[in-house]
Amino acid sequence: MLKYQGLLKTSMRPMLKPCVIPMAAHARTISSSRAQQSKTPTAPLVLGAAGLLPFVGTAAVSAVMPETVFLMMEVQAVYSTTILSFMGAVHWGLAMAPGSNATAASTSNIGAPETASSNEGSLTQSEAARYALSTVPALVAFASVVTCNVPTSLFVHAVGYNALLAFDMAAGRRGLVPAWYPGLRLWLTGVVTASIASTLFIAYRRETEEESEEGSEEEER
Repeated sequence: MLKYQGLLKTSMRPMLKPCVIPMAAHARTISSSRAQQSKTPTAPLVLGAAGLLPFVGTAAVSAVMPETVFLMMEVQAVYSTTILSFMGAVHWGLAMAPGSNATAASTSNIGAPETASSNEGSLTQSEAARYALSTVPALVAFASVVTCNVPTSLFVHAVGYNALLAFDMAAGRRGLVPAWYPGLRLWLTGVVTASIASTLFIAYRRETEEESEEGSEEEER
């Protein structure tokens, strides 16, 4: 019996080696490919960082010169309206791209169930929802600037960035955006949110100080 077991092991070795080696090489190739896909390209990384400068700059100026904070808030709100609109429009562009969900015969969706299309060239329910959702950030940004005071507008924008981030993360899990995009959005949104929060805090502290000074002057009179 032991003799036969030894013969079985010896005969299996040549059969296992050709199978195991290609499988290991294929696994390494897949891992390397995923790492490359998740790495943010240089151009989006540099341009994304450059897009943060007005946010970080206005927050920094407000911290160094608190008397300018209300002006910096207005500048921040105007710029933020542009950027929030742009972030939503990314999904419009991706939906129109060749081979995307909007141009393919069958796709995965975000939230809404996909329905079959009766006419060639028409959109499924999920595709139409993606186009519609891509316009929401621009509408929210514009409405908040027109109807709200500047601090409230900035707060709405901060919420909008984070809501859009959640949408982008879901899109990343479904393969609707490049693999590197959710990671880029995560740290960009973090810096933007921190900048807006800093400006709002400085403005609140400045307003409190001014009210306190006015109260002291009235008491002296």
